[in-house]
Amino acid sequence: MSATADRGPIPTASRAAIPAPAPWAIPGRATSRHARPSAHLPRPTGSASAAAAPGRSAPGPAGSTAPVGRTRDASWAITLRAGAPGTRGVSMVVHGEHRDLLIEGNEVWEDVDLAGQGCWGIAVDPGYGSAEGFIGVTIRGNRVSNTGNTLIGVAACQQCVIENNVIVNAQSYGATAIAAPDRGLGTGDIDQDNVVIRNNSIFLGDGGGTGIKLGGQGDQHSVLSNAIHTTSASSSFNCFRFDLPLVSYDTIDHNICHAPSAPGAEWVDGYGDLASWTATSGFDGSSSTGDPGFADPAAGDLSAASDNAAMVDQGHPTLSSPIEVGGFPRDAAPDVGAHEWGVDGIFGDGFESGTTDAWSGVTPP
Repeated sequence: MSATADRGPIPTASRAAIPAPAPWAIPGRATSRHARPSAHLPRPTGSASAAAAPGRSAPGPAGSTAPVGRTRDASWAITLRAGAPGTRGVSMVVHGEHRDLLIEGNEVWEDVDLAGQGCWGIAVDPGYGSAEGFIGVTIRGNRVSNTGNTLIGVAACQQCVIENNVIVNAQSYGATAIAAPDRGLGTGDIDQDNVVIRNNSIFLGDGGGTGIKLGGQGDQHSVLSNAIHTTSASSSFNCFRFDLPLVSYDTIDHNICHAPSAPGAEWVDGYGDLASWTATSGFDGSSSTGDPGFADPAAGDLSAASDNAAMVDQGHPTLSSPIEVGGFPRDAAPDVGAHEWGVDGIFGDGFESGTTDAWSGVTPP
């Protein structure tokens, strides 16, 4: 399923122009039987953003495409199932020219070994023959599971934030949980610059791969307060991949990456283990290779198992995301990863926000 940018005129979206979602577009209700055909994102002007609204298209067959579930002008989330066995493509994709785009609160998932290695989960990147670029993109609070070789990716992205996402890959092949860039640039595409990847919770199963890749172009990049756990035994597993000169990165710290079955794995590709990387770069001085303490990673529960979990209160004290995956504020000692210990007890009934928790018991069929 995907949402792509329209190559036509540049309209201005408004809530009045967006119809109410059909019953199958309500969070937790969409399944492979309700995959919608390809929809388009109008290109915004200035700081506005626009989206093809959920419910605008009729249901289509499994493996077809669907619009982004929530942007700045579409305030409901959707649950997507990517498609048929061996499918290739991107479940949710944006191409073109966009500013201030928000992709939030969506669930994009596939059964284990159903999506092929040519698939992606969420991607904001160039895909046309003309110049493209994205400024001020935020991808946050999404759940992406088993969607192919890259679960969340961006390219030609400036001042972009990827935060508070819960990412699980239990496929038999390796995957990159977050890739920036996720592809090369075409003629005229803007260079990637000032990308922040923070407070994401990542579980990679036996297939291994890479937790977070950030590089390509630009500088002022930051990677902090991310929690990664893999059960892979492959020595080719990398927690991180940074291919730019070290001066291109502002902050890399307060991360946890646990690879207990892969003793030859590298903290950063080409730099060796955590100690070697820190000695060379000066980064990740407050990071750890310990078990982050996910409650049930095999079942996709990447919240903390208890208040004694290693990720509790160990996030960056000033640069972590100010909110957690459900949109509630973090406390003065933020956790590593997407969740914040204790928030469920304070906000779990939804009274404070006027709604229920975004992930309370909603399980794909």
